[in-house]
Amino acid sequence: MKTNELKDKFLLQSLDGIMSNRYGVYAKYIIQQRALPDVRDGLKPVQRRILYSMHELGLTSEKPFKKSARVVGDVIGKYHPHGDSSIYEAMVRMSQEWKMNVPLIQMHGNIGSIDDDPAAAMRYTEARLSKISSLLLSDIKSDTVSFSLNFDDSEKEPTVLPAFFPNLLVNGARGIAAGFATEIPPHNLGEVIDGIIAKIKNPNIKIETLNTIIKGPDFPTGGIIYGIDGIKEAAFSGRGRITITSKYEVHKNQIVITEIPYGVVKSKLVRQIDEINLDKNIGGMNEVRDETNRDGIKIVIDLEAGADASKIMKFLMQKTELQLYYSYNNIAIHNNAPVLMNLHDLIQAFLDHVKVIQTNKINFELEKLSKRLEIIEGFIKLTEISDQVIEMIRKSEGSKVGVVENLIKIFNFSEIQAESIANLRLYRLSKTDVEEFIKEKQELETRINFLKTLLSSESEFNAELIKIFKDIKKTYATPRKTEIKDQALKLDVSLSDLIQAEETFVGISRDGYIKRFNQKIHDSNEMQTYLLKEDDALIFLSKTLTTGKLLIFTNQGNYISIPIFKIAEEKWKNLGIHLNDFATLLPNEFLIKVLYVDDFSKDFSITLITKKGFGKKVQLPEFEVSRENKSYPAIKFKKDGDELLNAFITNDRLDILLVNTKLEVYKFSENDFKTYGIKAAGVKISDNATKFEISAAIAYSQNDTLVFLTESGHARKINPKKVDILNQKSIKTFLSTSAKPSGKIIKYIFNLNDNVDLAIRTTDSIVTINTKEISETESFTNLHTKGIYGAISLGDNSKLISNKLKHPIENLIPEQKVKLEKDKQNLKFEDDQIVDNALSKINKIPLFDVDSIIKKKK
Repeated sequence: MKTNELKDKFLLQSLDGIMSNRYGVYAKYIIQQRALPDVRDGLKPVQRRILYSMHELGLTSEKPFKKSARVVGDVIGKYHPHGDSSIYEAMVRMSQEWKMNVPLIQMHGNIGSIDDDPAAAMRYTEARLSKISSLLLSDIKSDTVSFSLNFDDSEKEPTVLPAFFPNLLVNGARGIAAGFATEIPPHNLGEVIDGIIAKIKNPNIKIETLNTIIKGPDFPTGGIIYGIDGIKEAAFSGRGRITITSKYEVHKNQIVITEIPYGVVKSKLVRQIDEINLDKNIGGMNEVRDETNRDGIKIVIDLEAGADASKIMKFLMQKTELQLYYSYNNIAIHNNAPVLMNLHDLIQAFLDHVKVIQTNKINFELEKLSKRLEIIEGFIKLTEISDQVIEMIRKSEGSKVGVVENLIKIFNFSEIQAESIANLRLYRLSKTDVEEFIKEKQELETRINFLKTLLSSESEFNAELIKIFKDIKKTYATPRKTEIKDQALKLDVSLSDLIQAEETFVGISRDGYIKRFNQKIHDSNEMQTYLLKEDDALIFLSKTLTTGKLLIFTNQGNYISIPIFKIAEEKWKNLGIHLNDFATLLPNEFLIKVLYVDDFSKDFSITLITKKGFGKKVQLPEFEVSRENKSYPAIKFKKDGDELLNAFITNDRLDILLVNTKLEVYKFSENDFKTYGIKAAGVKISDNATKFEISAAIAYSQNDTLVFLTESGHARKINPKKVDILNQKSIKTFLSTSAKPSGKIIKYIFNLNDNVDLAIRTTDSIVTINTKEISETESFTNLHTKGIYGAISLGDNSKLISNKLKHPIENLIPEQKVKLEKDKQNLKFEDDQIVDNALSKINKIPLFDVDSIIKKKK
C-alpha cells in the first residue's frame, strides 16, 4: 500500500477531543444503563432484565422454583451481555430480606447473610418471583409500556416495567455512576401508599404534609432514627443526613442488641465491640457473644456488677457501627437524565407513570372488550337467522373463505363476526348458549361503559387508582420496623466516664518510662529490684486512682496529660511503656515532675519555677485538655538556656522556698505570685539567678519538716519555723552561713514528716534511708554512714540521680486526693477504716509531690 493511500485511512484528531468524546459516551452509558435506577419502577437495567426474564420463563410466585443458573443464562443470552457474577449478585440482592424491605425474588438455598457471607454458587440455588413482583409485571402484556430491541436486535425488552408498586421508595437504591451517585433509603410500604393516595386526592399537597404521612426511612434491619431535621431536609431538597442507632434491651447484667443500623455487617460489628472489650479500653464489660438465630439478631454483652449499661452503650455507639450516619442523595433517572428529586418529585414521577400505565391498560382492555362485544353481537344475530345461515353454508362452494365472504355479503356481518361464526360449532346455537351470549353482552357493555367513564372522568379515574392502592396496602403492607425519635441523640460520654475508681500504683522515670501495677505486685517486691535503664531514675511512684490523671512536666516547659486508666499494667521487673506512646518528647527533653490530679478544681493552682529564677501561678483548670496525645506548653522562657525546675499544686496558703547554687535561700508566700495564663512567662523571683541558678525549690506549710539533699548524698532536716523567724536579709545566707555540706549544691528539698523512708537512686543502685537517721543539727549528715539495710558508700564520683516520695493511700497529698470523699463509695477498700484514717490525717500529710521515693520498712 502506498504512503498516500495509507494516510487516507487515518484521521488526524486531538487526543483531548477523542478522550472527551469517548468518556462522554461511556459516562452516558454508565448513568443511563448501569448504576442509577429509573424513578418510575425503581429498577436498574440489570434488575429489570432479571425480573422480565423470570416472568418470561414463567417463574411466578405460584410456579415451582428453577435453578438460578438457568435464569442468569437467559438474562445474559437475551438482554444483558455482561459477566454472570454481576447478574447473579443483583439477583441475590433482590432476595435478601436485610437489604430489601420487600424482596422481589424468592430463593431456595444459601443466599448469604447479614454477616456478609457469600451466597452459594448459582448452580446450587433456585429462584422464582415473589408475590409482590406481580405488581411490577402482571400488566406487561397489555401494551402498557414500550419495548426496545436488545443488544443484537433478536429480542425485545421493556424500557420500564408497568409498576403499580412504588419500588424506589419502598426498597430504596444505591449506586455510583460517572459523576453521579444515588443513595435512596427504603420506606414503609403502607406509609408510601398513604402518601400516594394523599397526593391523588390533593395534587397541590405540600411537602410538609407528605412528610407527616411518610414519616421517614423504614429500614429492613430496624434500628432507631434520632432527629427529624435530616428527614425534613431530604424531603425538601433530596439530600440530608440522619443518625441510625441500634436497638437494645438491658436484662440484669446484660445488654442485648436486637436491631442494628442498615447496611452494617453484623460480624464486623461484633468484632469491633469485642476488640474494645479485649483491649480493656473501658470498664464494665466482661464478654461479647453473637447469639443470633432464625428468630432474629441477638448480640449479648455481659456486664460487670454495677456497670452503667446506658453509658457503655453510648460509648460503644461512638466507637463502633452501633451508630452510623446515613446520607440521602435522591438521584434517579427521570426523562432519560439523572435528576436530584425531593419527596414530592418522587411521588409525582411514580404517580405520573401509574396514570400512564393505567390509561394504556384501560385502552388495551377497551379494545379487547369491544372486539369481543362485536363477536357476541354477531352470535346473537346468528341465532335469529340460524336457518338461513346454515342453508347458505350448505350451498357455499369452496373453503372457509367462501363462507366468510357470503356471511359478509349476504347477511352484513363484519369480518371479525364472520370469522368467528365460521369457526363456531353448531351446538353453541342451543337455547342455553343464546342466553349466555345475551348475558355476556350485557356484562361487556357494562364493563366498557365503566372503562369509558374512567377515561372521561378524572375523578372516577382517581377513585379507581385509590381503590387499587388500598388493595395493595391491605395485601402487602407491614408494620414499621424503624423507630423515629424527634430529638437528636446526645452521646456525651467519654472513656473516662466508664472507668471505675480503683486503686493502682504508677511509676514514672525521668527518661519517660511508665508502668502501672497493683497493690499485690508493689508490696511483694523490693525497691532495689525496680527495673530502670542505666542513668535513669524514678521521679514518681505513688498509689493513685484509675479515674485520675497525671500532669507530666518536662525541663523544656511542656506538660502532657495522661489518664491513668490508659497506662497499661506491667510487671514490677518490666521496663514499662515509653511516654512517646502518648506524646513525643523533643531532643534533650526529659521529665522533671509528675502531678496527680483527680479534679481540675478552681480552688487549686499550679506554681512553676524555672532555673533562671522566673515563676508564675496558673489556675489548675487551665491544664485540663481535650486531646491527651500531645504535648502542651506550660510556661514561656524569657532567658536563653532556661529550664523548668519544679511544679507544685498550691492552694493559696503555702510558702515557697528556693535554693540557688550559691546556697542562698529565698522564701516567698504563695500569694506573692500573680496568677498568669498558661502561655505566659511569669515574673522574675530571684535577682541573682542569672549568675547562680536555682537548684532546688519546694512549697511547704508550717507543719512540714524540710529535708535538704546534696547531689553528693548529704542530708539535713530543718524545721520551717526556724526559717520563718529569719528576716529576708539573713535568710538569703541561711545555708551558706551554716556548716556547709561536703556536697557541691542542694539538689533536692522535701517536705515530709519524720519516720518515712527515702528511696535514693545512686549510680549503682536504689537505697532507702529513714528520715529519723538524718540530723536536724546545723551540720549535714553523710548518708553513706547511715544507710538502711547495711552500710552504703556513695563514693566521690557518685551522683544522687533522683528521689521521690512514695505515699500509702492514706498519705496522698490534697491535690492527689481531690474528691476523695465523693469517690469513697466507688473504691473497693478491704477495710473502710483505712479511708476514715486517711480523711482524718488530711491536714497532717505533705501538701506537695516531691522528688524522692519513700518505701515503708519491711
